[in-house]
Amino acid sequence: MSNSSLKTAAIALSEPTLFFPFEICKGKAGKKVLISELAQTVLCSSYNQFVINFCMEWQSNKNGFVVHTSGSTGIPKPIRLTREQMKNSVEATAEALNLTQNERFLICLNAEYIAGKMMLVRGMELGAEMIIIPPKRNPLEDFDKKMWFDFAAFVPMQLQTILDETPEKIVILSQMKAIIIGGAPVSYSLLKKIRSTKALNRVAIYSTYGMSETVTHIALKRLNGKDVEESADTYRTLPNVKIKTDERGCLVITAPHTLGKEIVTNDLVSIKNEKEFEWLGRADFVINTGGVKVFPEKIEVFIEKYFYELDIQKRFFISSLADEILGEQVILIIEGLPFSKKFENDFLQHLKKNLPSYHAPKQFFYLSEFLLTKTDKIDRKKSSDLILK
Repeated sequence: MSNSSLKTAAIALSEPTLFFPFEICKGKAGKKVLISELAQTVLCSSYNQFVINFCMEWQSNKNGFVVHTSGSTGIPKPIRLTREQMKNSVEATAEALNLTQNERFLICLNAEYIAGKMMLVRGMELGAEMIIIPPKRNPLEDFDKKMWFDFAAFVPMQLQTILDETPEKIVILSQMKAIIIGGAPVSYSLLKKIRSTKALNRVAIYSTYGMSETVTHIALKRLNGKDVEESADTYRTLPNVKIKTDERGCLVITAPHTLGKEIVTNDLVSIKNEKEFEWLGRADFVINTGGVKVFPEKIEVFIEKYFYELDIQKRFFISSLADEILGEQVILIIEGLPFSKKFENDFLQHLKKNLPSYHAPKQFFYLSEFLLTKTDKIDRKKSSDLILK
């Protein structure tokens, strides 16, 4: 699908609409708004009015939009995206996921950030009926199970909550054409739940790779389906995205939605071919211990599986401390009450036995509660600093 075909197809589009199903205004619940009527629309909630205002800006053919990075790996910073970049991103996603005109989208990501904004832009460009739900843990909890959508985007916590707390709403998920999950890694427990829920077998569910600078995702990883291997950890790029690595082994991206500009990331990857790569971890998280480079994220996946098997529901992450002999030593920081000494010893022996040399944590530390970013990701640096003080 080219830019020109999108413009030609726009003649046949139904007018995009926004629907606020649980908005109560002037004593009436539910308010449907034609895009052409946005200027005359006044809603009660400030969030829904924010959505209206952004859509008005887009429909006015505004050429540039300022978004902020998430702050998960540093201080949030503003970046400017052009209308052309955002439309190119829509085109690539529509082609990759076979999104067509006049479908129904569930918009439940925070529209103050790029992922939520781009769901709105996709809806407007494809003439969708957009059902707006202010961001919440379970965006389906208030819907009747007869409700249906063609496409939705969730953060992992939202999909996990739907599957765990409202299994009767899985029928809504099962009717979707595609679901994308982003904003945080998909946990092992969520992955197992997705793959073991038979009703989801017909839905294409993907984990996304991207960032604000690339106008959300530039690659997708299929999480379910009969052809997906249990250990598959490979992302496939969207159409017309080019990838390579720099001298550090970090991913470099060029795409229509970067306007041909190279975006140099801090993500260490293993490139399989011109379209596929495996994500290894963040370059700024790598721990050098005893001359060995350790990727914290790989250890975390192993620990996550171990905790899942023991039904331990604790958040954690791998970090490091300075070490006079090793340079750095690997440590494990866990949220909540400490484990017993016996469990710690057994756990440590299990890690030493099953992980490569120098990968097992030397020490365990505990925090009553992790510090989070504005987008509810664990702030590793600030949480680690609490330990080091």
